[in-house]
Amino acid sequence: MNTLTNNDFTQGRDGIIQQMLQTSRIRQVTFGAEMFMVRLHDGRVIETPYYWFPHLAEATAEARESYVLHGKSTIILWEALNEAISIEMLLLGIPDQTTSARAWRARHGFAFMDEEIVAQAA
Repeated sequence: MNTLTNNDFTQGRDGIIQQMLQTSRIRQVTFGAEMFMVRLHDGRVIETPYYWFPHLAEATAEARESYVLHGKSTIILWEALNEAISIEMLLLGIPDQTTSARAWRARHGFAFMDEEIVAQAA
């Protein structure tokens, strides 16, 4: 009789996540009023608010459109904005974690719970 343990489940889940991260590729990036949309080759669409990435939030529409795909279509790069966003960050739901980005979000009313502390210290 085979019995799955928590460790078996965790290893299986982690393997699936790693495979997803390794095989996901960006097909297209489009821009709305408050969010940008990343369409993947497998048909999924990831919508992300600009405030997750303050360089994009502050950018003009023209600057946002000036991106290139790097790393086998796994990284969106805006050279003029000094911004690079990986497919991994988007799939895992990880916003820009720099101190300046966290403080920017807090100042503009978009802070995640732990970022309010960062804004008070800045």
